[in-house]
Amino acid sequence: MSETTASKALMHRDFQEVFNFLAKYLFLKNRKERDLPSLSMERIRRATWLASLISLGDEKERSIASSFGALLYLYDSKNELFLKACYVLQSRAGNIVSSKHLEGLYKNKNIINHFSVSLDFELTSQKVLLEKEFYGEETVYFTHFQKDLWHRLVDGDNVAVSAPTSAGKSFVIKKYIFEKITKNKDGVYVYIVPSKALINQVSNELSRELKKTASVLTTYRENTEGQGKIVFVLTPERCLRLLNESSNKSPVIVFFDEIQNLEDGSRGSVFENIIYRMTSLWKETQFIMAGPYISDLHLSLNKVVDIKLVEHKTLATPVLQLKVILSVLKRSHDVNYKLFGPVGGPISGSINIGKSLYSKLSSSKGDALKYLTSLFDDSEQNIIYAPKKNIAQGWALKISGADDEGNAANLLDDFENEKISSLCSFLESEIHPLYSLVRSLKKGVAFHHGGLLDVARLEVEDLFSEGVIKNLVCTSTLLQGVNLPADRIIILSPKIGDYELSHFDFLNLIGRAGRISNSLYGEIFCVELCDESWAEEKINKEEKKEIESSVLRKINDNAEKVVSYINLFGSDILSGEGDYKVYPLVTYLRSQFIVDRDHYEKIINNSNLDAEQMSLMDSRLETVANNLTVPLKLIEKNPFIDPLILDDLYFLIKREGISSWVMNKYPGNKNGLSSQDVEFLEMNYYHQYKNIIARLNDLFDIEREVNFKEDGISIKSKYRVSIAKLAYDSHSWMLGKKYRFFIEDMVNNKFTKHGISVDYKKIDSVTNFITSHINTNLTFILVKYLSVWSDVVSSFMNEDEKEEHAFFLNLPSMLEMGSYDSQVLEIMAFGINRSTAIELLRKKRIADGESVDSYLNSYDINKLSPLHKKYLSRAGFGEARG
Repeated sequence: MSETTASKALMHRDFQEVFNFLAKYLFLKNRKERDLPSLSMERIRRATWLASLISLGDEKERSIASSFGALLYLYDSKNELFLKACYVLQSRAGNIVSSKHLEGLYKNKNIINHFSVSLDFELTSQKVLLEKEFYGEETVYFTHFQKDLWHRLVDGDNVAVSAPTSAGKSFVIKKYIFEKITKNKDGVYVYIVPSKALINQVSNELSRELKKTASVLTTYRENTEGQGKIVFVLTPERCLRLLNESSNKSPVIVFFDEIQNLEDGSRGSVFENIIYRMTSLWKETQFIMAGPYISDLHLSLNKVVDIKLVEHKTLATPVLQLKVILSVLKRSHDVNYKLFGPVGGPISGSINIGKSLYSKLSSSKGDALKYLTSLFDDSEQNIIYAPKKNIAQGWALKISGADDEGNAANLLDDFENEKISSLCSFLESEIHPLYSLVRSLKKGVAFHHGGLLDVARLEVEDLFSEGVIKNLVCTSTLLQGVNLPADRIIILSPKIGDYELSHFDFLNLIGRAGRISNSLYGEIFCVELCDESWAEEKINKEEKKEIESSVLRKINDNAEKVVSYINLFGSDILSGEGDYKVYPLVTYLRSQFIVDRDHYEKIINNSNLDAEQMSLMDSRLETVANNLTVPLKLIEKNPFIDPLILDDLYFLIKREGISSWVMNKYPGNKNGLSSQDVEFLEMNYYHQYKNIIARLNDLFDIEREVNFKEDGISIKSKYRVSIAKLAYDSHSWMLGKKYRFFIEDMVNNKFTKHGISVDYKKIDSVTNFITSHINTNLTFILVKYLSVWSDVVSSFMNEDEKEEHAFFLNLPSMLEMGSYDSQVLEIMAFGINRSTAIELLRKKRIADGESVDSYLNSYDINKLSPLHKKYLSRAGFGEARG
């Protein structure tokens, strides 16, 4: 059957009218509308025959045919003809995985009754074509996209994968990695996640699957060389250490998930750097790079890397999505709706929702959401998108009713209460009893954003997946690869923070609507005021997304400034009232020019700089490079540190000697003086640590970076961070203090001791600041400068001296992980979060000579609190004893 025939069938009025009727019918049935119209069997037969022709077309056409089959089945699930027609269409579309929702189709894993001799042969052949057996598992049925991706991976190609969230690309890639590890000889595998928020989620899943096959580690360790099969789950920042300290032996596979983060304004340069370095260094490695909805991904990536990439893409998903705009009218119980499908124009109408929502949606979106979510079926789950953390928290409280006077009755059953209670107890202990998440959780509502603690975030995700949480208010963390599909996505504001939600991010967001594990379809509700329309443009836009690395974009947007600043110190840029936002880019280009000229030229040649600008930059950078005395290796290890200031630090330490730059006391040791007015060597540990950070600040102006915002305005509020606070908090963090310690300290200093009463809003505000402060200021920015200090100091040491000072040289890792305790760090390296690691060791230390792996696997998890017990078990560790 030719494509032209399928296209003609798709455009036929009989097919389009019936398709849109069925979509509208499903929408209205879900709204509990009465007196729904019906279709004649003759119209259904004609449309189904046309759908059968469409199912033999291209990928997009097959997907539409599959959606028609789902709509037909949902129109009357008791009709055996509709059931069989749906299965035929899904089978031809390669969407056999959806057939598990067709009630009555299977009996003892076999299709009941037969269709016809020819159809039975076709359907059986299709099942065989798409089935894949994995050891110890039931047979898996791929889609056509997944099957072809599997073959490309098995062929050993470097693959750039572009597909919607629900297309199952990560499922196939993970299965491939599992099989490769199981069947291959010893080696290293690298799984790169876009943020620390995903490290534990991914590492726990891999640990559970590969428990007896490979060790899964979340940070590079020197003693991993030659130790069997090792899987590293790393952020781009942690990859820098892998590149700097590992041997040049190529890993078997490197997988970059959510590759679109190359465009991230703050961290995209780190992605760009490690992708280029890895692909240049490891010639024998198979590279897999994946992201959603990206056009010509391989061509975009060719501007960053020099390897051959095969593109594999799809726009199709196995889930039918109903995209709906609800337009709220003034002084009316009715709302207008527009339903958008893949064929024909939008379907319009109005429904009565029993209440006027215009004023609420105008003044209090949370109150409007509380009413809207009450209209949906209690068994269904909603994800509500919020543009900011504080908005997410406020909406969750409104939806739950937890902010109402009198505190409404608990809505959860005993089983759900037990699960919720465990999480609430953890949050009260780790954060604060007034934390708003505790209050909303007790009503079955939660919020989810990057500021949540690891354990809490993972448990919220689990409780939502298990159906305990019905309404989940999420920020843009959903766009970072968090796997949280829902029956329905609700969007009230097309923003990320204060900025417009891009078409790409909009598509990525709505891709979470529909979970093939539970349903044939999902709904997307864009809710807007009748006089403030925004949604139709978002839904109808057909902009093609191409990746442009943040490095290239910033060069192209700031060409003249880059050329002007390329040989200046940051202080010179500021004193000349220049654009300080460009300084990090200039720093990165300087370092690449000095240590990797090929990489620098690849970046510049792919930019829009003209020949004169390139020549001027080269000339100025040659002068910079010729005047440096710092070893090139130190610049290579720290590509995001200004080589000019790195040179100053190197000179200072060389002149003053390492004894003036390395502590001679240990944390917890009471030796030394608690004063800053004595010689460095006479100070106690804390004051030596604080003194080093202060001197680093004198060089690198760390305090400015911590308090600097993207809009160029420094923070001038009660939340401004001094260098003294940075030293105190980082030391406390490494002592193992809980988040609650920092929260209560700040609450006391800012409110309590000034006689200001404290409510949940103040607790939430302080909590959001503290989590961001720890995740960004301490474990990212300060870690970066302690790493520089460690690298430069150790460059003056021989091997014996490095061994003698090993504890202090490891301070960057201690700070990033959050502990001075070496056993906590060892446990965390296996993907166990900080609070669980501390809890484990509080109950039982690792014995001398005992491996961490053995310790974790033999731990009696009954000794732990329910949440830590569940967490360790989910990661595949521990054993429960009678």
